[in-house]
Amino acid sequence: AGGPPGAAPAPALAALPEGSWAALDGCRSCTFGVLRAVVYALRERIPEAELPVRARGRQDCWYGRGCRTATHRPDHAARLNHICEQRRFG
Repeated sequence: AGGPPGAAPAPALAALPEGSWAALDGCRSCTFGVLRAVVYALRERIPEAELPVRARGRQDCWYGRGCRTATHRPDHAARLNHICEQRRFG
């Protein structure tokens, strides 16, 4: 999500592999991990102007994609942007 004017530019986005992934085998844990990463990467590519109004202009969560609170507090998840890098550790 876009940062304030003068902020460092967002890191370059990695290209998603082309072709079908249907023939790939993987354990359940790895499969879900890859699926989560793909969904995150797709969401990350959506410009803020194309997001629903309720998702625009949110302040970044300090813990970004690593936020555990967003997984069990829907109000926190809805109030802050979590499609960003983690800025606070601890």
